[in-house]
Amino acid sequence: MGELHLQAVCDRLVHEYKVQIEIGKPEVIYVETIRKEAEAEGKYIRAISRHYMYGHVKLRLEPREAGSGYQFANESSEGAVPREFVEPVNLGIQEAMKGGILAGYEMIDLRAVLRDGTHMRSITHGRANYSMHFARYEPATHPGESGTDEAGVTANRPRLPKSGGGFATAKLDPESE
Repeated sequence: MGELHLQAVCDRLVHEYKVQIEIGKPEVIYVETIRKEAEAEGKYIRAISRHYMYGHVKLRLEPREAGSGYQFANESSEGAVPREFVEPVNLGIQEAMKGGILAGYEMIDLRAVLRDGTHMRSITHGRANYSMHFARYEPATHPGESGTDEAGVTANRPRLPKSGGGFATAKLDPESE
């Protein structure tokens, strides 16, 4: 429908049905798509509570006919990408499509083909180990304090108790600090 048709429907709603409506300026909806086949590769590497999550996929993106929507296909070899990872890959592609590639508009009318991938133990084949070594001490400061004395030395000095806190308080001897 054109802008004139929209105006006629709005007038009818207001006069015939006594409905109050707010009419704004019509907005054009922009979308993106691809025009030729493309290859893509993606890696997922995250450390979650001392466990490393790793995934690597190879995709082929193909254009589709206008109005045909999104399609996903898994053509990876058996065992390259575990079955439980295929759907998260599909959902990740759909999430990425919401942000587009050129101007940030949603992408439509394409086919994503999962071609190959690797995954969690494939890098080390389950034989890796991890060791941690001490690097250095760092100064710890209290909020509102610089953490260093006049000579620039970091020290953990006791804080003076706050008065009126409901507990017995005592002043420290200034020489004992």
